[in-house]
Amino acid sequence: MSERNVVEPFFIAGAPASGTTWLRAMVTSHSKLAIPPEFFILPQLVARYGLEIRSKKEVDKMARLIIKHRSFKSLSLDPGVVLERLVGRELTVAQVHDVLLKLWAEQAGAKYWGEKVPRTIIFLDAVQQAYPEARVIHVMRDPRAVIASQKRRWRTPLALATAIWSVYVGAGREHGRRHRDRYLEVRYEDLVYETEATLRRVCDFIGVDFEPGMLGFDPAVAVPDAPQVTGGVDRKALSRWREYLTDKQVGWIDWFLLPLMRKVGYEAVGVTTGRAEGLAEASRRMARICLRPGSLKLRIGLWWVLGALSRTRSGKIA
Repeated sequence: MSERNVVEPFFIAGAPASGTTWLRAMVTSHSKLAIPPEFFILPQLVARYGLEIRSKKEVDKMARLIIKHRSFKSLSLDPGVVLERLVGRELTVAQVHDVLLKLWAEQAGAKYWGEKVPRTIIFLDAVQQAYPEARVIHVMRDPRAVIASQKRRWRTPLALATAIWSVYVGAGREHGRRHRDRYLEVRYEDLVYETEATLRRVCDFIGVDFEPGMLGFDPAVAVPDAPQVTGGVDRKALSRWREYLTDKQVGWIDWFLLPLMRKVGYEAVGVTTGRAEGLAEASRRMARICLRPGSLKLRIGLWWVLGALSRTRSGKIA
């Protein structure tokens, strides 16, 4: 393919532990593409300042807010240079964000920038409002592998990890339904077994030519901030979740997620006969409420109920 004249910003997102960092490592190994460490600020800026052009005074405040952000240090950008590029200008939130990411791309010697923040998947409306032509790459992975990884790495309770996968995947697919031409789903399993074909699809979607160097990336160079990426993709890792989840846990995950799992190409391996559809739907609705901003007591209470439902279904699972 020939490179598009204009390569729009692209955003890689998905449930935590779905393989977004692996994809970032491969994509950022492209000579023209740069993706910084996770810097989650765009939705916050949109919520605070809106989409309209802001005054010089407001942009000055925005710039100082950015350099004080807890994740700003991860970008390794000179605060003085950031302020120099932003202070004294009338800009929109998207333009401010674009200046920041272009500065990162320049520093990395790349022409175009992308962003990788897993939880962006539930804030895609804000992203699309800020960048109407933005492209979204939704990375998905077998929910049992995702949940096992979250439990092992962060001690995430099973019910919470299950609900997060459901909400994140559902939110991404709903966005894709409304923005089909600017949305791409990438399964982690395809990235492992059909790496080149999948990366060619990603490059075509972004608008750049595939480069063979994307296949043999050096983690220490591509993602030095991500120690979990230590080498090539390990096919054995795809089924490692079986070592960390009991049969009861797998059965409960299958019971809770089966409708959505099948929509994205995953089948149940646990016991799913006699599933209570009404109870499962009620649980999913509670999970969505728990992830919304609002009353902390309400969310804690609903998580307790959700946990109780999980224990009722499969015995003690957490």
